[in-house]
Amino acid sequence: MDALAVVPDPRKARGKRYPWTLLLTLIAAGLASGQQTARAIAHWLSLHTDELIAALPPLVRMPSESTLLRTLRLVDVTVLETALAGLTAPQTPAHGAPSEVVTPLGTRLQAFAVDGKTLRGATACGAPTHLVSLVQHGSGTTVAQVAVGEKRNELSAIPALFADRDLTDTIITSDALHTQRSFARAIHEAGGYDLMIAKGNQPHLRDDLALFFERPAIAADHEHRDQVETVSKGHGRLDVRRLECITTD
Repeated sequence: MDALAVVPDPRKARGKRYPWTLLLTLIAAGLASGQQTARAIAHWLSLHTDELIAALPPLVRMPSESTLLRTLRLVDVTVLETALAGLTAPQTPAHGAPSEVVTPLGTRLQAFAVDGKTLRGATACGAPTHLVSLVQHGSGTTVAQVAVGEKRNELSAIPALFADRDLTDTIITSDALHTQRSFARAIHEAGGYDLMIAKGNQPHLRDDLALFFERPAIAADHEHRDQVETVSKGHGRLDVRRLECITTD
């Protein structure tokens, strides 16, 4: 509730029946309990009326589905996401800690991933809700996310995702979809480093990069090669992965 208290109440003073933070708290509780629609949340609230009234003293009756819908339509999504990011930032799940990459010069870089997902059960006027998120490697904590506009691609949301964000001493990974100059430029302008994948969607770039590994080793003073192989078994198959690294100027 402390985190939600910073989300502004856009309602007029007249006719208010429920405190704004209380409404947001009830919606959050319903979502955390697996309810994905206003109708489902309202039903869940009716089933847990006694417990909620005992836990939230100002509450004397449950809001209706229509009240929940009006609340969801009025909420400032940008402020809400900032508040939630601040709430989850200090929390690290027990199963994972933040990942770091140590450069040859000894600089420690925090590792993050940019990933896009379509939300299940979340639609706007019949269109699915697609988010692009900045996620911390290791802990899996989402530190920022923005919605992709209808009929737009994930790259269009990147400027908003990195807006006013300091990426100094960070390295950003992403899918092959994001291997674009505009994406790399946004990361570099924010002070970060990128680790991109070149696949079939960038045939010329992939072929140019392959030349570094196919040509004979030259200029040994300015080149470093390394290789690692991992073997894992799962889902009924044996996976062998080889990673070859070359550093050259």
